[in-house]
Parts: sequence; structure tokens; C-alpha cells
Amino acid sequence: MKKLLVMLPLLAFIPGCAGRPNVVPVQNVERAVTVWYAPPVKGPDGRLMPGPPEHLCLEYASPAQRLDRTKLALNVPVGDKAAGVSYEASESLAMIYSVSEIMQFGHAALYRLCEARGNGAINADEYKLLFGEAMKNVYELIHLELTRQSVSGFERAMDLKRRFDDNIAQTKTALGQGNPKLSPRLADLQNERDQIVKEYEAAAASPALKSLGLPQTLTVPPFPLLADVQSLQTCARALPAGGAMPADVQGQRCVSDWKNFEQKYGTQEYGLTLPAAAAH
Repeated sequence: MKKLLVMLPLLAFIPGCAGRPNVVPVQNVERAVTVWYAPPVKGPDGRLMPGPPEHLCLEYASPAQRLDRTKLALNVPVGDKAAGVSYEASESLAMIYSVSEIMQFGHAALYRLCEARGNGAINADEYKLLFGEAMKNVYELIHLELTRQSVSGFERAMDLKRRFDDNIAQTKTALGQGNPKLSPRLADLQNERDQIVKEYEAAAASPALKSLGLPQTLTVPPFPLLADVQSLQTCARALPAGGAMPADVQGQRCVSDWKNFEQKYGTQEYGLTLPAAAAH
């Protein structure tokens, strides 16, 4: 039996393999093809003819090329622009890299098994048994890796949820003071809140977390305007003491506004005290 080792570039066409046109070659993507030929046979004219291939082992393509294509599909920048990669793209690439390492281990094991069968080191039954065990090991390793990433992604999502809740609490406290000087602080809190929601949505949509059934977004509650809170605090100072209902129209409107605020937002969450006249 004659053994021939051939190095094929990734763009070579191999019968029985699906072609990938327009692939840009990258470094370290050559594939080794090992062929075992049957002994030469005599042809009709009595001359020896090459025997047909009896066994072929095709090395799997390096993950470098597949990862390069994935980066392009995700529109991930390179070089100095890499700092702008979003969390979603970074997390997806991290999963691809880690799973590809496991796949590369499996591909190498199967290729060596194929070589062992071609060299006659193992028989057909042993080859089938070892092939099945290798596939099972690869499956279990991938399952463990995806589970690990799910736990890591879940912890990140929960941390973002805690930051979101803290942001909401700080926003309500700042609004409840009714101080116009806190407008810049409120703007900073809103920008921070928008970023948290964006990162959470990216984390919840990741492949590792889709199966956990997490909410896909964080719902921002309605907030009153800072000027409205300031107006309520101002009019409350003019209300009669002891909780008596005011007789003037302006005072009655103030009581009505406080009642509406209590129903829509709740005064305690904003650190406000509902006037006694509005508690009736």
C-alpha cells in the first residue's frame, strides 16, 4: 500500500467537500491530505497501473480562516480601531475562539484516528469505537464550555441589573430634592442608564444566555420633570397648616397636583412628604 501526503491550499477543490468560493487565503490554512493506494494492478495490455485509493484522511481547515470570516461578518475592526468593538461582538468572538479550540482538538484526534486506520494500527471495529468516543468527548467539552460562558454571561447581566436599579434610585433621590443645580447630575445619570441598558440588551441577546429566558431589556420607569417637583415643593409651603383644605383655587390645584403625583410616581420613593391636605 502506497502512502502519499499532499498539502492542499484552502481554495483547492476536493470531491465530496462543499466548496467556499471567494475565500481570502490567510496564514496557516493549508490542509494535509494523506492517501493510501492499493497495490498496482495489471492493465489489459499487461502493464502495471496505479492502484485505486483505498483510504484517505483529510485534515480539517485551521480555525484561523473561519474566525477571520466571522470577524468580517460581525464587522469587527482591527488595529487601533479594535477599542471600539461592542460587547456583543467581543463576547461572540470570545465564544467562537474557545469553542474552536475544542473543535480543533476533536479534528486533530479524528485525523490521527484516520491515520491509524490507514496504517493498519487499528481495525475497522476499533476505529468506529474510538471515533464515537472522540465525538462524545468533543460534545461534552463544548457543552461544558457553553455552560461556563452562560454562567459568566448571567453574572454580567445580573451585575448590570444591580447597577441599573442603583441608577434608578439615585435618579429619584436627585429629582426629589427639586434643586435646579442637580440638572447636570440628572443628565449624567441618564447617560449612564442608557449605556447600562445597551450593554444589558447585548448580554441578554448573546447565544450563551438566550436559553435562560432573561428579559431582553431593562424597563426605565417614568420620571417626573425636575421643574414639576420644584413647583410641588413651592406650592406646598403655602398650604394651610393642620391639613385643612385650602379655600383658594391655587391651593386646591396644588393639592390636586400632589395627589396626581402620589398616584403616578409615589412620594416616598422620591423622599417627598405628602402634604396633609392632599392625604384626604
